[in-house]
Amino acid sequence: MRSPLSTTPEAAPPAPDRFAEALAEAAQTAAAAFWLMLTISDAVRRAAQRLREGKEAELAEGE
Repeated sequence: MRSPLSTTPEAAPPAPDRFAEALAEAAQTAAAAFWLMLTISDAVRRAAQRLREGKEAELAEGE
């Protein structure tokens, strides 16, 4: 146990793994791209539905 009066500095925390940071950023980017693709496909589906039926039906719960 260290003495509260000790002047020895504690060891610095290990540097973050650069590969892990890049992997996390890539996963976040992929998730955002997937969300954007779903949003665009939903907008296209709604527009096609409006053209066919002249109205927009409500989505079922969970869609």
